[in-house]
Amino acid sequence: MAPVPYKCPFPLLLPPHHQLIKNSLSQRLEPLVSAATVQPGIRFKPSGQEIVSHYLRPRSVNEPLTSDIIVDADILRYNPWELVTDGCTEKYFFSQRVLRWRHGNQWNRAAGDGHYKTSGKVEPIFSSSINGGETEKIGLKRTLVFYRGRTAVGQNTEWVMKEYSLVEAGLKPYRVMKPSGSKVQQRICVLN
Repeated sequence: MAPVPYKCPFPLLLPPHHQLIKNSLSQRLEPLVSAATVQPGIRFKPSGQEIVSHYLRPRSVNEPLTSDIIVDADILRYNPWELVTDGCTEKYFFSQRVLRWRHGNQWNRAAGDGHYKTSGKVEPIFSSSINGGETEKIGLKRTLVFYRGRTAVGQNTEWVMKEYSLVEAGLKPYRVMKPSGSKVQQRICVLN
């Protein structure tokens, strides 16, 4: 059976002004999101360890990937609602990390009409233990909340991005990004 384009099994309900933006940009973003394929009946819900081990690390060392479900995208060119054009609440993208300044140590998080701010603690991702053996830290997971506008006066939105990155030095600074619309409660982002 041939793979079919991935479609989310449930609709994403967007506020009316986001719906207009989504419709006007869907043609521009269609090549980005239609490249991912998955077999019917299969859901893509990888753990952080699976994302880092099976997708992010191989991508960073130019090894072939087992699936094209995670596509390359310059996510900083778009607002988060522009990335989920087919009604799916969750998608995964490879995005190259870019420094804010050439000789600095901060990553650029300006995107579309706003910027991303970290929320909560950075969570370590550990390798899986075999027969109760040692585990090692292989990646990090950050929660980023999208704010509309400039850094000092940005307006909080309900859009959250999960960023998965490698801790291994010397590899290309790629990350896997997972945008989703969510509710923000007590300054902690709740997903799913």
